[in-house]
Amino acid sequence: MSLEISDILQMDYAPKLIEQGVRNYMNVVLHKCYDHRIQLYSLVLNVIVLVVFLGGLGMILWYCSTKKISPEEKRRKMMREQEQVLTKIREFQSQKHKQQEQLTQLTRRILPTESHDNYKNMLNDAEQSHSDLIYSMAMHKGT
Repeated sequence: MSLEISDILQMDYAPKLIEQGVRNYMNVVLHKCYDHRIQLYSLVLNVIVLVVFLGGLGMILWYCSTKKISPEEKRRKMMREQEQVLTKIREFQSQKHKQQEQLTQLTRRILPTESHDNYKNMLNDAEQSHSDLIYSMAMHKGT
Protein backbone atom coordinates (compact mmCIF):
# COMPACT_ATOMS: atom_id res chain seq x y z
CA MET A 1 0.00 0.00 0.00
CA SER A 2 1.58 3.05 -1.07
CA LEU A 3 0.52 6.43 0.23
CA GLU A 4 0.91 9.39 -1.94
CA ILE A 5 1.41 12.93 -0.76
CA SER A 6 -2.03 14.04 -1.83
CA ASP A 7 -3.58 11.24 0.23
CA ILE A 8 -1.62 12.29 3.32
CA LEU A 9 -2.72 15.91 3.02
CA GLN A 10 -6.32 14.83 2.71
CA MET A 11 -6.29 12.58 5.77
CA ASP A 12 -5.88 15.30 8.34
CA TYR A 13 -2.75 13.81 9.85
CA ALA A 14 -1.46 17.24 10.74
CA PRO A 15 -0.55 17.50 14.40
CA LYS A 16 -2.76 19.60 16.61
CA LEU A 17 -0.95 21.66 19.22
CA ILE A 18 -4.00 22.96 21.05
CA GLU A 19 -7.20 21.34 22.18
CA GLN A 20 -10.40 21.70 20.20
CA GLY A 21 -12.21 23.71 22.95
CA VAL A 22 -9.37 26.24 23.20
CA ARG A 23 -9.30 26.47 19.42
CA ASN A 24 -13.04 27.21 19.25
CA TYR A 25 -12.74 29.77 22.09
CA MET A 26 -9.91 31.57 20.29
CA ASN A 27 -11.92 31.65 17.04
CA VAL A 28 -14.91 33.13 18.85
CA VAL A 29 -12.74 35.76 20.61
CA LEU A 30 -10.98 36.73 17.38
CA HIS A 31 -14.31 36.96 15.56
CA LYS A 32 -15.69 39.22 18.32
CA CYS A 33 -12.57 41.41 18.13
CA TYR A 34 -13.01 41.71 14.39
CA ASP A 35 -16.69 42.69 14.77
CA HIS A 36 -15.78 45.21 17.51
CA ARG A 37 -13.08 46.75 15.27
CA ILE A 38 -15.52 47.08 12.33
CA GLN A 39 -18.10 48.76 14.61
CA LEU A 40 -15.46 51.14 15.94
CA TYR A 41 -14.31 52.06 12.41
CA SER A 42 -17.92 52.62 11.36
CA LEU A 43 -18.56 54.82 14.39
CA VAL A 44 -15.42 56.91 13.76
CA LEU A 45 -16.28 57.27 10.08
CA ASN A 46 -19.86 58.33 10.90
CA VAL A 47 -18.65 60.89 13.44
CA ILE A 48 -16.18 62.34 10.93
CA VAL A 49 -18.88 62.57 8.23
CA LEU A 50 -21.25 64.23 10.72
CA VAL A 51 -18.61 66.78 11.78
CA VAL A 52 -17.75 67.61 8.16
CA PHE A 53 -21.44 67.96 7.24
CA LEU A 54 -22.27 70.17 10.24
CA GLY A 55 -19.12 72.24 9.65
CA GLY A 56 -20.02 72.78 6.00
CA LEU A 57 -23.61 73.62 6.86
CA GLY A 58 -22.45 76.02 9.56
CA MET A 59 -20.08 77.77 7.15
CA ILE A 60 -22.83 78.15 4.55
CA LEU A 61 -25.24 79.60 7.11
CA TRP A 62 -22.58 81.96 8.45
CA TYR A 63 -21.72 83.15 4.94
CA CYS A 64 -25.39 83.75 4.14
CA SER A 65 -25.92 85.68 7.35
CA THR A 66 -22.93 87.95 6.71
CA LYS A 67 -24.08 88.71 3.14
CA LYS A 68 -27.59 89.66 4.26
CA ILE A 69 -27.93 93.43 4.20
CA SER A 70 -29.18 95.20 7.28
CA PRO A 71 -32.28 97.43 7.29
CA GLU A 72 -30.03 100.51 7.48
CA GLU A 73 -28.13 99.40 4.37
CA LYS A 74 -31.43 98.67 2.59
CA ARG A 75 -32.62 102.19 3.42
CA ARG A 76 -29.37 103.72 2.14
CA LYS A 77 -29.58 101.72 -1.08
CA MET A 78 -33.20 102.78 -1.61
CA MET A 79 -32.32 106.44 -0.97
CA ARG A 80 -29.41 106.21 -3.42
CA GLU A 81 -31.66 104.71 -6.10
CA GLN A 82 -34.34 107.36 -5.49
CA GLU A 83 -31.72 110.08 -5.75
CA GLN A 84 -30.53 108.68 -9.07
CA VAL A 85 -34.10 108.63 -10.40
CA LEU A 86 -34.72 112.19 -9.23
CA THR A 87 -31.46 113.32 -10.82
CA LYS A 88 -32.52 111.82 -14.14
CA ILE A 89 -35.93 113.49 -13.88
CA ARG A 90 -34.28 116.85 -13.15
CA GLU A 91 -31.96 116.41 -16.13
CA PHE A 92 -34.87 115.66 -18.43
CA GLN A 93 -36.83 118.64 -17.09
CA SER A 94 -33.90 120.99 -17.57
CA GLN A 95 -33.34 119.61 -21.04
CA LYS A 96 -37.02 120.11 -21.86
CA HIS A 97 -36.87 123.65 -20.47
CA LYS A 98 -33.79 124.42 -22.61
CA GLN A 99 -35.51 123.09 -25.71
CA GLN A 100 -38.56 125.24 -25.00
CA GLU A 101 -36.34 128.30 -24.53
CA GLN A 102 -34.51 127.58 -27.77
CA LEU A 103 -37.80 127.15 -29.57
CA THR A 104 -39.10 130.40 -28.12
CA GLN A 105 -35.92 132.23 -29.17
CA LEU A 106 -36.17 130.69 -32.61
CA THR A 107 -39.76 131.81 -33.02
CA ARG A 108 -38.89 135.33 -31.84
CA ARG A 109 -36.14 135.59 -34.44
CA ILE A 110 -38.22 134.21 -37.25
CA LEU A 111 -41.59 135.78 -36.51
CA PRO A 112 -42.42 139.43 -37.10
CA THR A 113 -43.17 141.36 -33.94
CA GLU A 114 -46.80 142.14 -34.83
CA SER A 115 -47.78 138.46 -35.08
CA HIS A 116 -45.71 137.42 -32.06
CA ASP A 117 -48.78 137.09 -29.83
CA ASN A 118 -50.45 134.66 -32.20
CA TYR A 119 -47.42 132.36 -32.22
CA LYS A 120 -46.99 132.67 -28.47
CA ASN A 121 -50.50 131.27 -28.11
CA MET A 122 -49.52 128.48 -30.45
CA LEU A 123 -46.49 127.66 -28.29
CA ASN A 124 -48.61 127.40 -25.18
CA ASP A 125 -51.00 125.02 -26.87
CA ALA A 126 -50.09 121.64 -25.39
CA GLU A 127 -51.56 119.59 -28.19
CA GLN A 128 -49.15 120.77 -30.85
CA SER A 129 -45.77 119.15 -31.13
CA HIS A 130 -42.57 120.95 -32.07
CA SER A 131 -42.69 119.72 -35.65
CA ASP A 132 -46.31 120.90 -36.03
CA LEU A 133 -45.36 124.31 -34.69
CA ILE A 134 -42.42 124.71 -37.05
CA TYR A 135 -44.56 123.55 -39.97
CA SER A 136 -47.30 126.07 -39.14
CA MET A 137 -44.68 128.83 -38.77
CA ALA A 138 -43.18 127.99 -42.13
CA MET A 139 -46.62 127.96 -43.74
CA HIS A 140 -47.53 131.31 -42.16
CA LYS A 141 -44.25 132.89 -43.23
CA GLY A 142 -44.90 131.77 -46.78
CA THR A 143 -48.25 133.57 -46.85
